[in-house]
Amino acid sequence: GGIIGCLAWEPGNAWFLTPVSVWIFFKLVHNATSATNAAGRGLIFGWFLFYGSLFWLNSLHKFHSLAPLGVVLLALYGGIYPSLTGFLAHKFSNSNSRVSNWIIFISIWLLTEWVRTLGRLAFPLVQLGHSWTHRPDLIQHASLLGELGITLQVLLVAWLFECCVSFLRGAVSYTHLTL
Repeated sequence: GGIIGCLAWEPGNAWFLTPVSVWIFFKLVHNATSATNAAGRGLIFGWFLFYGSLFWLNSLHKFHSLAPLGVVLLALYGGIYPSLTGFLAHKFSNSNSRVSNWIIFISIWLLTEWVRTLGRLAFPLVQLGHSWTHRPDLIQHASLLGELGITLQVLLVAWLFECCVSFLRGAVSYTHLTL
């Protein structure tokens, strides 16, 4: 999932893969055997997402030979937040309700992404909303909702993707999709 997600940023610009990546991560968390297992999956997902998105920083090796190691560690630090998301989402999930699991997952993702922008260790790079910045038609409301609003939009599209996949598999009938 993280490898797919990193293609949404430069130079790939495959913005449509961001919700797919989030959907894969949700499935990994939801199918984990324990909260600790979900946290480990989140760390791996996050490391691949951040390392792939920040790979361009490896060009700093011209200035210092340890720069690539710094990029690996920076990606590991970034991976802590999806790990926390996976742990908490699994801990608070309800195995009987897909909708409540998605609401919990989306809420925790938004919270951890917001926390990642605070304090001395703030790391506001590689946020989901940033992957859609080169598509002005998708981010027109960013002036009203901010970056977290665009991230919410990405997460809701991932949820819609889950609904479509479930509907096509026959796991959810049409009557369950209507209000």
